[in-house]
Amino acid sequence: MRKPIALLLFISITMLNCNKPGEFYHEVQIGNQVWMRNNLNVTSFRNGDPIPEAKSAKEWAIAGEKMQPAWCYYKNDTRSNRMKFGKLYNYHAIIDSRGLAPLGWRIPSNDDYNKLLEYVDPHADPYAIKFLAIGQGNLPIGFLDSFQCVAAGMRFEKGEFNEDVSIPLNSSFWTSIKLINNEFPTVFTIDTIDENIIYKELAVMGEGHSVRCVKD
Repeated sequence: MRKPIALLLFISITMLNCNKPGEFYHEVQIGNQVWMRNNLNVTSFRNGDPIPEAKSAKEWAIAGEKMQPAWCYYKNDTRSNRMKFGKLYNYHAIIDSRGLAPLGWRIPSNDDYNKLLEYVDPHADPYAIKFLAIGQGNLPIGFLDSFQCVAAGMRFEKGEFNEDVSIPLNSSFWTSIKLINNEFPTVFTIDTIDENIIYKELAVMGEGHSVRCVKD
C-alpha cells in the first residue's frame, strides 16, 4: 500500500518570463519549498538573449562539443510536446551566466532536491550520489499529481532520443551543481510508468533534460 503524504496542491498561476503569449507556469508548495508545476519552456535567457534550438542530431552534438547552450523538443515534435512536456536543455544552458531561470526562480541544486526527497520519504538517504531509489513501486499518494510530473524523456549527447516510442517513460531534471571532478552534473529522475521510483544519477553536459525551477 502506498503511504499517504500531505501535499499542498495548486497554489497560484503566475505569468513568468513569457517568450510567447500565453506561456505561464503553475506553482506548488511541497513542504517548505515552492516549485514550478510545469517544465521550463523558455527560448531566451533572462537578459533576453535567444537560446539556439538544435533540431538535428548533428546540431545537438555540435552544440555540446562547442560547449554552447541549446534546447529542443522531445523528438522535435513541436505540436505535441511544446505545452505538455516543455523543452529539453543541455547543461551549457543551465550554467550560462545570462540566467536560464525566470526572475525570482533558480535551477535547483542537489540540496534543493535532497530537501524534496526527504519530504517525500523521510527514511531515505537523499545524499547517495550514484543511485537513490525511494519507495520503489511505492511513491507517496499525491506526489506525482502535486509535482505534475509528466514523462518527458531525454536526449543523448550525440542527438538520439532515449525512447524508440512515441511516449517517453520518465522525466529527468537538471540540477545546478556539478560533481565528480567538476565534469559530471546530476539529474533527478522520476520513472512514472515502469516502476514509479525516484532516483539521482550522473549525466553528461551534452545531454538534454527537462528543467523544473524552485522559487528563490
